[in-house]
Amino acid sequence: MTLTFWEGPFLETAIMTDDAPISRQAFDETAARLGISGTADHMDDLYGQLRGVLAGAETLLKIDVSGAEPDMAFMPNGPSSAE
Repeated sequence: MTLTFWEGPFLETAIMTDDAPISRQAFDETAARLGISGTADHMDDLYGQLRGVLAGAETLLKIDVSGAEPDMAFMPNGPSSAE
């Protein structure tokens, strides 16, 4: 397995492997169906960013949280008072 280094404008260097979670062909086909286009350099950067996001999501999915209770629900305006 060969390691490739990708540097993006919002990320430090991320190490990506050749066995990407999405192939370049699948990325290109999906981007075309969604109407996403740009220069070759822009699409290369976007593909690299997507690979980084997917790799991070894969890492999060491996965390065992089966024994943890969820935090309290988010309340944007704080707890309501019905008094």
